[in-house]
Parts: sequence; C-alpha cells; structure tokens
Amino acid sequence: DTAAKPTTITLQPDQKYVWIGYEGTQPAASGVSVIDTSTLKVAAQFPTGAGRHEIVISGDNRFAYVSNSAANTVSIVDVQMLSRTTDVKVGSNPVSLALSELSKTVYALSETDGAVAVIDEKGQLLTRIKVKPGAQVLRFAPGGRYGFVLNKKESTVSIFDAASNRLLHDVKVGK
Repeated sequence: DTAAKPTTITLQPDQKYVWIGYEGTQPAASGVSVIDTSTLKVAAQFPTGAGRHEIVISGDNRFAYVSNSAANTVSIVDVQMLSRTTDVKVGSNPVSLALSELSKTVYALSETDGAVAVIDEKGQLLTRIKVKPGAQVLRFAPGGRYGFVLNKKESTVSIFDAASNRLLHDVKVGK
C-alpha cells in the first residue's frame, strides 16, 4: 500500500529503495512512500507537502529531493534516516526537478514564475536562473554540466551552465 493517488515513481541509484510520490490537496495527505526492494515492504511513509511530486535521488544515495507543487517547496529527505530534514521555498508550482552530479546541486523548475531554483545538499537556496513562465521540463546532459529547460508555451529550449548557474541560450524550436 503506497497511499492514495500515487503519481510518480523513482528507483534509487543503488536500487535499495523505490520512491513513490502520492498526491493530496492537504499537506498531511501528500508525500512519499519508500519501498524496500529486498522485502517489497513499505520502509517509510511520510508527508512532504501538498500537490504533485517529482523525486530525484543523489548519486551517492544520501539525499532524496521531493518537489511539492501546491506547497511551492522542495523537501530534502535523509535517505539513511528515511526522514525529511528541511523544506526549501522554490517558487510557484515546481513541476520538474533535476540533479547535477557535477555541481552537487538540485534544480527545481517553477512553471508559474519562470525560474529555476538552485539548491545545495544542505538545503540552501543558492540562486535562481530566470527562464520564461510556462516551462515544464528540466533535464541535464550526461556529465551534469549543461541543463535544458523545455518551454512548450514559448516553443523554446533554454540552456544553462551548472558550473556558473547562468543562462547561456534560448533556442527557438518548432511547435
């Protein structure tokens, strides 16, 4: 049992846990279930914040990052303790998360604000990279240096450098 309305699934890099995001309109009814892959039992289940969730796990399996779209936050979870350590305000409606192993930072895309929040492992908001509102998808190229933000509304891809956290280009693409 993973709680009501499961919406996303992520396998941890070491494959110890599967993370399931479940969606609710109230903070207590929206969060993550963590399933131990060796026993197929729920190892932990806890609220993170209201709304839909995206989940990324650090390459060293130390931290899980969970976006909370209706709460406008990203929750940081200590994987070893299976407990939420902090919540970071990132902007309205964070819809996509990506991790750069190169810079050891997590990037949270706010569809409404048109900004990418940059968060370090300690939960500090380092900066925001401005992109246009309406962006919905954030991904990194292999190696984690260059990030790509897809904006269907504007028919653009914004490219930024994780080394400097600066926008490099906005490229117009077909509809």
